[in-house]
Amino acid sequence: MNKSVFDYIVENLSGEMKQTALDFVNYLQDSCVEFIKDNGIIRDTINHTAKNPTNS
Repeated sequence: MNKSVFDYIVENLSGEMKQTALDFVNYLQDSCVEFIKDNGIIRDTINHTAKNPTNS
């Protein structure tokens, strides 16, 4: 199963921090920004790149 950026927020944040992150990610998604999971430069971390397809 591929986890989404939303899954990582729900699993790792709580309270106001979680709600703020979810609101922000929803805003970005509503603005047509897509999240692409990538292999980051820091070992053992999970990274997502945000890309706006209209500004590629």
